[in-house]
Amino acid sequence: MPNYRVAVDSLTGKHGRIHYRGDTVTDEQFISAEELAKQGFLEKFIVIEEKIELKPEPKLEDFTRGTLMDRLKEAGVKFSPNSSKVELFEIWKKL
Repeated sequence: MPNYRVAVDSLTGKHGRIHYRGDTVTDEQFISAEELAKQGFLEKFIVIEEKIELKPEPKLEDFTRGTLMDRLKEAGVKFSPNSSKVELFEIWKKL
């Protein structure tokens, strides 16, 4: 179902309800929302729902010490070659 945004200062809909500029309304709130859009009283828009997947935060167990060292080198980060896996992971998380 298309949505509309009120494009004029105020607009009376069904049952005498007043909608104001910028309000989001639907077809059901007017006798002929499509006609009101053609006349410039409403602006038609379509809501697109976007699914966002959140990636889980990386865990220390997901990496080897060597992998962390490689990633830090690729990023140009200087670190002590004697650093522990935990220390390397903490440095990498800050990138």
